[in-house]
Amino acid sequence: MDEFNDSSKRRRRARLEKNAEDVPVSNSKRRVSLAMQASAAVALGVIALVMALLISVSNVFKWDLTAHKRYTLSEFSLKAVRSLREPVDFYFFVSDSDGDRKTNINNVMEGYVALRDSKVSYEFIDLRKNPIKAKEMGAKGNGDVIVKCGKRTERLYDVSEEGVTGALVSISNRNKNTIYFLEGHGERGFEKSLESVSKLKKALLAEGYRVEHFSIGSSIPEDIENIAIIAPVTAFNLTERHLMEKWLDKGGNLFLCLDMDSADNYDWLLSKLGVKSPEELVYDIKMAYAGAEPVFVATNVYDGSCTATKGMRLPSCYKTARPIDRDNKVKAGSLSITPIVSTDINALSVSLKNIENLAKGEKVKPIRQGVNIPLIQTVEREIAKDKSERGITTKDKNGNEHKDTKKSRSIVSGDADFLSNELFDAAQFANKDLVLNMFGWMGGSETNMEIRAKEASSEPLMLSTRAFVVFGIIVVLIVPGIVFFYGLSVVMKRKKK
Repeated sequence: MDEFNDSSKRRRRARLEKNAEDVPVSNSKRRVSLAMQASAAVALGVIALVMALLISVSNVFKWDLTAHKRYTLSEFSLKAVRSLREPVDFYFFVSDSDGDRKTNINNVMEGYVALRDSKVSYEFIDLRKNPIKAKEMGAKGNGDVIVKCGKRTERLYDVSEEGVTGALVSISNRNKNTIYFLEGHGERGFEKSLESVSKLKKALLAEGYRVEHFSIGSSIPEDIENIAIIAPVTAFNLTERHLMEKWLDKGGNLFLCLDMDSADNYDWLLSKLGVKSPEELVYDIKMAYAGAEPVFVATNVYDGSCTATKGMRLPSCYKTARPIDRDNKVKAGSLSITPIVSTDINALSVSLKNIENLAKGEKVKPIRQGVNIPLIQTVEREIAKDKSERGITTKDKNGNEHKDTKKSRSIVSGDADFLSNELFDAAQFANKDLVLNMFGWMGGSETNMEIRAKEASSEPLMLSTRAFVVFGIIVVLIVPGIVFFYGLSVVMKRKKK
């Protein structure tokens, strides 16, 4: 019995000794656990504080995380600002109560003003409170934007990076190009419709061009260097034809876009430029497979040597286009003709006489198939500077002789719909870049091939004041509070044990 009691005592003593050894281990684990929980709470608090700072209205740090750097000025915009020799002031006539518009303007202009040594500034003016100043500057209504550089003033029609940079280039360049759009023959207008070219006009203004309208009348002014003729309906009379040919011979630059119905009225003008437009309509088979009408032609077959199309990858789209071929009957001479846009081999052309039969589902034999059909041609013509200089030759630095001439540049397209509002800025096509590049090439202005609006790959999150306050309370107070009280409850439970 004594032996049993001794054995029981020994076992009890061993168990107590073991528990005594386990107590420090258990306490150590508990302390580690509490430390980890406290660290997690602190980390969450720090994260919440950082997030609060990032969304704070007084935060001075700006990080552009969009894929295409939507809120970062392009390299060309930076060059445009740094190359300014005089201060440029933007005056935005905006009502004091129009907070949303002011916010959008600030988002655009801050990048220009924040640059080191920037000569760009901007100011908001309430038209109702400052009618005298508005009248002096030529502002006519709420929303007008006046740009001033020295004694020169211009209007800004597009408050975006594209528009602001274009205004800087325009107002700082006294020798900028002016595009004269011909009127009087049913040409495409600038009203707001799918067929008009109002978006083209807006884009040209944004890129620093002047856009004017004119009718030939009895003469073409000598100061007109660039004329655009977009889908004329009626033919020129003999006087107009003579004046246009004379203007071309003097070195005028022409942007000519014909359409399916009117091209035949301008054979004389096409011949003057060394090209022709056969009575054919281009169809795109792959567009029909994609579910679109085959009169829509999409192509990315560009000439890589022309600065207007060099490096382009995205396809451009055309509608009811006629081919533009080189006219072999016209002696090339000083003409340099290049097809800068052609179809791929999936396109074909049919005779205009067979369009009705094709629409009825009848089989029509293609005139061309399996070849690249030219849609747009560029034409360069060498023009003597002056009659007294004809025949005079000069030598370059290599000793080669050449005539003292200048080049006239023309662009001819068998379609006008590719620059209409319907297709001009369609996101899936490169029509806008192509058209603006062609105007830049025609006027010999390489800089006008670089200003482009950035693609918006994501939409920014816009928070109202109420939503901002609620979000701040959740991040700064509620989330850290939950973590704190959870950690406190855990500590209290551990102490009770």
